[in-house]
Amino acid sequence: GEKYIVLDRDSKLKLIKLYFSKKGINPYYYQERAKSIDDDVVIQLPTGTGKTETALLWFSGHSSTKLFYTLPTVTTVGAMRSRFEEIFDRNKVSFSHHLLEISLLEEERLTESELFIQKHLIRPIAVTTIDRILLSLMNWKRYTVSEMMLNNAVIIIDEIHSYSPFTFSLIIEALRYLKEYHNTKICIMSATLP
Repeated sequence: GEKYIVLDRDSKLKLIKLYFSKKGINPYYYQERAKSIDDDVVIQLPTGTGKTETALLWFSGHSSTKLFYTLPTVTTVGAMRSRFEEIFDRNKVSFSHHLLEISLLEEERLTESELFIQKHLIRPIAVTTIDRILLSLMNWKRYTVSEMMLNNAVIIIDEIHSYSPFTFSLIIEALRYLKEYHNTKICIMSATLP
């Protein structure tokens, strides 16, 4: 069977620094500072200035062993998933979106156990669309497993500006709920926050 590997604070930082080194990235001062911020954060930086890396360094400073990284589209989830598999290793990354079964079928990984692991975002790093988080909080189709995974987790909402006002209001209420009932740490990111 698959070995579930927990990412402790030292492991997270080591893997992220190794990725920086491989890519020849020297962290900016604000990225280094992000490691020591224990509160929820809003990261607003121009495109290409390292928002994702800043958020990952912020995550590395937390004791949480679980990261949920949300994006608005299947395409962006796929791109970020590839990036995170490079940083953290494939066996540490789960992904989920409405085309999950097709993605697993194309990768010849569509088994009952793999579908469960991916659908419920079991691995330490989870990349998904925001609707998966919202549905888990509404207990849609036995998503209680996904909701449980949010306990003491870190959640990064990327591209928050891209949602409609209705969806944005659902996200805000979901974040309030996660803070109150799941002790979730929150990072919101955007290059163009209104």
